[in-house]
Amino acid sequence: MLDVRAILSGIRDNFLAQAGAQEFSVWLQWIGGGALIFLAVLMITMVMRALATGAALTRRTLATQALTASKSHELLIVIADCRERGGRKYRKAIEEALENHFGAFVFNAQKLVRFFPESLAVPRPDTAPGLRLNTIAEARNLLKQSGADLFVWMSARSGSRSNLRLMAVVAEEWTGHREIDPIECEIHDRPENWTLETREALAYILARAVRPILSRPPDFRVEKLMPIVERLAVMRESAHCFDRATAALMTSDYAAGALSLAERGGGQAWYERAYQARLAALAETDRAKDPVAHAFGELELGRALAGMGAKNFDNAMLTQAAVHLRQALDSLREQEVLAQAEAAARSLQKIEQAIADSKRVFLRFPG
Repeated sequence: MLDVRAILSGIRDNFLAQAGAQEFSVWLQWIGGGALIFLAVLMITMVMRALATGAALTRRTLATQALTASKSHELLIVIADCRERGGRKYRKAIEEALENHFGAFVFNAQKLVRFFPESLAVPRPDTAPGLRLNTIAEARNLLKQSGADLFVWMSARSGSRSNLRLMAVVAEEWTGHREIDPIECEIHDRPENWTLETREALAYILARAVRPILSRPPDFRVEKLMPIVERLAVMRESAHCFDRATAALMTSDYAAGALSLAERGGGQAWYERAYQARLAALAETDRAKDPVAHAFGELELGRALAGMGAKNFDNAMLTQAAVHLRQALDSLREQEVLAQAEAAARSLQKIEQAIADSKRVFLRFPG
C-alpha cells in the first residue's frame, strides 16, 4: 500500500531544495553585481580625486608663477585664502592692515600685498608635531615658489566667540639665511570691530619678522626710533584682543625702546615708562620655559632702575638695580649668552661703583 504522506513529503523536500538552489544562485548574482558596482564607484572616485589633485597642483603652480612675475624690487607679501566661515572678512581686514600700516614699520619700503587662491591649515596647539612640521614646510615651499618675502595664512571662526589664528613665514634673506620659527598670532575679535590700534599692532607683528631690527632699538637712530616707540605705547591699548604671547611681545619691545630712548638723553619719564613696561613683560615671561628672555628682562629692569637711581641720587634704587643685574648675570652665564653677560657685568660694576662713591660722599658730608 502506497504511503501518500511519504510521497507528499518527498515532493515538498525536492521542491524546497530546488527553490533554495535557485535563491542561492540569485544571491550570488546580486553579490557579484554589487561588487562590480563597488569597484566601478571606487575607480571613478580615485580617478576624480587624482584629477582634482592634479588640478589643484596646476592651479597652485600657476598662482605662484603669477606672483613671482608680479614682483620687482618691492617687498612681496602673500596672503593665502581662508575658506572657513567668516574667513573672507578676516583676510580683507589683514590686507587692509598691511596696505595701510606695514610701511610705517619698515621705513616706508615699497611693498606689494597679493592674494593666493589656496588655503593652508593652521595647526592647533594640540596638533601632532609631525603634522605641524608638514604644514610649515608646505608654507615655506610656497614662500620660495612665489618669491615672496612674507607668506601669511590663517584659520578663522565666526560667531559668538570670533577668533583669528594666523601664521606667517619669512624669506631667509631677512633672517640672515637662518630658518626661524613661524610667526604665530591670535586676535579674539570680529574684523569689523578692529580698532586702528589693532590693525597697526597686527602690521607691526608681521613687519617685525621682516625687519628684526625692530626688536633691537639701540640699532635705530633716535629720530627713527621715537615714532615707533610712541606708536607701540598706543598699540598696547589693543593688546587685550591678542593672545598673551603677542601682547607680551609688544610690551617687551616697547620697554626696550623706551629704555634705549632714556639712555640716549630721553630723561626720567622714559626711564619710568621702561621700568613699568618691563615689569609687565616679565610677569608674562616664564623663567623655566624661556630663561634667556627672562634674563634679558631682568637686565633691562636693572638698567632702568639704575638710570632712575643715578638721576635721583637714590641709593636704595641703585641697590635694587644691582640685585636685578646680578640675577641677570648669573642666568646669562648659565645659559652661555656671553655677550649679554659681559654687558650685565659692566652695568653691575658701574652701579656698585656709584653706590660706593655715594657712601663716601655721605661719610664726608653726613648732613
